[in-house]
Amino acid sequence: MERRLSQYLLLALAVVLTLFTGFPTADVPVKVWDSTVGMVQVFAVLATAAAWLYLAVSERRRRDYCIALALNLLVVVFLCRALNDIVQCYEYYLYRGG
Repeated sequence: MERRLSQYLLLALAVVLTLFTGFPTADVPVKVWDSTVGMVQVFAVLATAAAWLYLAVSERRRRDYCIALALNLLVVVFLCRALNDIVQCYEYYLYRGG
């Protein structure tokens, strides 16, 4: 029972941290929010660590592997979106003389 509880708490933590990774990092193409960019990077590392900890305390069923993989891939998608937003802001200032 206690192991299950810790497993579900780690899963909930991993999901919340993964969703925090999805915070917007820029108001494209106008401004990059520097504080949010740093926060998103920290949340991405913590979300990945929480997903791996969830996998470590789970019974390692196929479902657990799929959940951990999905959370890690979602972090990558959010980070790619953030990087795309930052690059769009940079291009706007670089090529349009902002």
